[in-house]
Parts: sequence; C-alpha cells; structure tokens
Amino acid sequence: MQRILFILLLASSLHAQQFTTWSLNENLPQSQVFAMCEDAKGYLWLGTQGGGVCRFDGIRFDVFTTTEGLPSNYIQAVYEDHRGRLWVGTNGGLCFFDGKRFQNLPFPAAAIPTVYGFLQTDNDRVLVGTSDGLWQFNFQTQKLNRLSVDVSVDHEDVYVLHASHNAIWMGAQTGLWRLSEGKKAVNLSAKNKMVAGPVYAITSIDSSIFYVNFGKGIVQVLPKTLQAKAAKYHPELEHTVCLAVQQDGTLWAGGQSNGLFHLSSDGNNILEHITESEGLPHNHVRVLLHDHNQRFWVGTSGGGFAHMGSQAFRRYDRSHGLPGARVYALADDKSDRLWISGSQNGLAVLDSTGIRFSGIDTGFLQGVKTRSLALDNSGNLWAGTEGKGVMAVTGGGRQFFRKDNGFLPSDFVNKIVAGPHGEVWVGTSEGLVSIGWRDSTYVRAMYTVREGLPSASVTAMQFDKQGRLWFGTAFGHVGYLFNGRVEKYLKTGKHPSPPWR
Repeated sequence: MQRILFILLLASSLHAQQFTTWSLNENLPQSQVFAMCEDAKGYLWLGTQGGGVCRFDGIRFDVFTTTEGLPSNYIQAVYEDHRGRLWVGTNGGLCFFDGKRFQNLPFPAAAIPTVYGFLQTDNDRVLVGTSDGLWQFNFQTQKLNRLSVDVSVDHEDVYVLHASHNAIWMGAQTGLWRLSEGKKAVNLSAKNKMVAGPVYAITSIDSSIFYVNFGKGIVQVLPKTLQAKAAKYHPELEHTVCLAVQQDGTLWAGGQSNGLFHLSSDGNNILEHITESEGLPHNHVRVLLHDHNQRFWVGTSGGGFAHMGSQAFRRYDRSHGLPGARVYALADDKSDRLWISGSQNGLAVLDSTGIRFSGIDTGFLQGVKTRSLALDNSGNLWAGTEGKGVMAVTGGGRQFFRKDNGFLPSDFVNKIVAGPHGEVWVGTSEGLVSIGWRDSTYVRAMYTVREGLPSASVTAMQFDKQGRLWFGTAFGHVGYLFNGRVEKYLKTGKHPSPPWR
C-alpha cells in the first residue's frame, strides 16, 4: 500500500463536521451502542444491545459476552472506578472486570434488576442505579445493599448518577433528586412544581446543573438555591436522552429520533443540528463522550458509533508536486511552511502556493532516505539520513555531521529533535548525540552503551516539561537523560505496543 501524505486543514464552516464511523462492517458485533467510557489506559469500552461489551483500541475490537462471564449481552452502562475496575451494567445484573476476568455480583433481591448507571463516591463504595432503586457496593464487605432515598423512589428506576457541587444528583423515573450527606433527599422536580418526566441525563457547567426532563426538554438548576428553570422550548429536544459538555462550555444533546444538537451554554439556543444528512451514522443517538483528548464520540442505536471532528483531510500526492508516494519525515517552520522528505528524492516544501521541490540540499539527499527533519531554535533545518549522516541548513550554508568527521557514532540516523537550549539531539543506530554551537564552533556530546544507554539504536526521543530527554530504543528500552546522565527507566519488550490514545 502506498504511503500518502494527508495534510489536516480546519474546516471553514461550523457545519462541516466529519464523522468516522464503526459499525457491523468494521466488526462491531452489534450496531446499537448504548454505553461508552474511556479507561485510564486510553481504551474505549462500548456497551451494545445483544453483542456484549467491546474494548476498542482504535483499530480492533475485543468482544466480551456471556461466554466470558457477562450476566447478559444487553449492556446499559460501562464505568471505570478509581481502582481501574470496569463496571458493566446489564439487563440481567452487574459485574466488574479486573483486567483478567469478569466477576458477577449477586443482588440480594427476589428479581435481578436492570443496571443503568454507576458512580464511585469514595475508595470503598460505588453507587449503582437500577430498575429497583439505588444500591451500593462496599469494597470492604464485597456486598451490594439497598440505599433508601425516599419511599417514592426506593423501588423506581434510577437511570443516571452525577457528582457535582458537593452533592450527588440522581436521575430517576420520578425526576431529578439531590442527595447530600447529612441532609434529606430533595426531589427538584417537585420542589420547583414542574411536571416530572424520567431523567436520563445530567451534566454540569460552572455554577449550573443541566438535566433532561424527558418529554419536556432541558432544565437548568442552580445548586445553591435549588431553583430550576426550563431552557427555551424546542420540540426537537423533547426526547433527548444524553448530554455532554464541550470544552468551551457549550452543550451537546442527543435524542431518540432527531439526531445531534449543539446548544449554547445556557441550553436556550440551538447552534447546530446534525443528522444523517450531515454524516451522522443514525438519528437515534444514545450516548455521548468526550475523551481525555477532547475527541467527541457518538453512540447510536442502529448505526454503531462514530468519532466526530471539525476537520477535513486534503490529500497531496505526486500530481500536486510531492516528490514521491513515500513520505518519511515532516517539519513545520516559523513561516508556516511544511518541509517534506519524500521517496529518496530530496526535500519539498508546502506553503500557501502549494508543493514545490526545494533544492535546498543541492542533491545531497537524492538517493537516500531522510528519516527525520527538525527545526532548531534559530530556525535552522536539520535532516537525518539513513547512511549519510546529518545535514544542517543554516545561515552560513550547509553543514554536515558524520561518523568520519567525529560527530556521530553512526551515519544511520533514526530521529532528530531540537533541544530547549539551541542544541539538536540525534538518535542513531549506535547511540545518541547532542550537537550544539559554542565559541563559534560546533561541539558534541555522545552517549552510547559505554555511557549507559541500555541499547544502542535510539529510535524515538521527546523532551518533558522538566527538561528531561526521554528516549526509546529498537529493543524496547525506555529511559531519559538529565544533567548529562543516562537513567534507565523500563524494558517494554522488543516490539512495544502501547495502548491506543
């Protein structure tokens, strides 16, 4: 398969949302995704209606069903607690996954309830919302017990639990409840004399709580006064079942038949309405999730799930001036130009006028793979090759750093990164080198196995916020350099495969 360069350009229109969808054709076992969560390792967990639970790494699905110990393949909730356990709520009870196996937890009740939601309140307790009221799991006793909230709700459906403003907010069949330690539970719907509908979703923004009063629309609550106010009525929002807050404080709402809505931070105004016509996989939206990178995921009933972004891809290939189909390295400079190493044909540059061959290397990079490009603090371009060492393009012309002139332990360069003090770091097949400018000349510091590298071939480097240079080797070692000393960190194996992020 040819390697094609894709340049990511921001879409100019608010409505130019792009969806990447996974459903049955992508090996999702069932197309109704009713629950999602991201775990601490970056995996996305998906709860389906009949296909069990899936762990998604961005490419593959690991599927878990009743065969692996789930009480039911119809999943209503997935949740990771502070201990890293994954809780799964199903139509036939609940279980948790400790990384090795699923453990079912029996309910001390005549009938096994449907489990809709979870919330960990401290290190020892997880609240469980069910079709038979509110329950609590105690890690110390390893048992489930019923919690009494109010006689009117103790055996009713509890759909969602949300912690905010020093209280727990509970969405139930009888409306929204506030639970606060040492205080009597308050039904916000009754307190504010509102017609109560089932509450399927709750979220919070700054000083407000928002919830869905199903059949009526979205309601805003002020936690300090417990006053509730219905947002501006929009008939399209009557059957909303899920809410999410975007980083800028605006709201997203998904419903049973009308697709996805982007709302103002007070819930009053519809900023954007997205349906199947705009690429949404299905108009029945069941669950919304912002992951730790603020990527936005949408789970639907019938269309699988999708990642939504406001970015579009523009493709460049040879017909646009790219030197070849194989792109080995990229680097952007302070003039918003993108430098491109392609197919052993030297360097090209992309700017507002398009792609053109640069000729800056005067043929030195022809016939050799340029594996890495970097710009130092002075704007000088550095190119690392597979067999010809390093070339730097500076204000004084081209400079060459090789094994035969004493600067490199090997001419096979894997990676170049710019350092915080104007120096450049070069990872080679035989060690690591720092090249800097001092007293009108280039100086270098070399680190090989003799200086403490766990293995010679350095393939990856990255500075952290403390100024340490982290490195990875071809044999799976990870370590860092600090104050001129090599610190070995861990051995990951010959071919590390970190969890998808």
